[in-house]
Amino acid sequence: MSYSLKIVDGDLSPKGSTLEVVFGKEKLLQDIDFWLRERFGGDRFHPMMGSTLQEYVGGVNSPSIVTDIQDEVLRVLSNYQQCQRRILTRDPSSLSLSELLVSVDQVEAWSHYDSIHVRIRITNGVNETQTIIAGAAA
Repeated sequence: MSYSLKIVDGDLSPKGSTLEVVFGKEKLLQDIDFWLRERFGGDRFHPMMGSTLQEYVGGVNSPSIVTDIQDEVLRVLSNYQQCQRRILTRDPSSLSLSELLVSVDQVEAWSHYDSIHVRIRITNGVNETQTIIAGAAA
């Protein structure tokens, strides 16, 4: 099982004199949110992390944009799964089943001139289905 520091509204979440951590399903959801919000190529230590979703904000609103957004979400989640696969190959006990992204069941996207939004339904390693709502705005 792995842990991450909990982030709430962009800040670390204090818990008394320490910081809160997330693990399991909560860590999976937080990780996916980070991967979608991080600009692709913005982390030199993790060059495959991040998305190009911000580039779709403010563009021409067309049906093809929605398809492009859905494709980008699927690309990001595929990269995330590849990262998890590498971690599991090195140390199979390092991730819990509840934090494994097993399947992406549905990606819905919609676009406005100044924002984009996606609704993603995923299943984790203990067969729990979760819905994630993410977006980017100008």
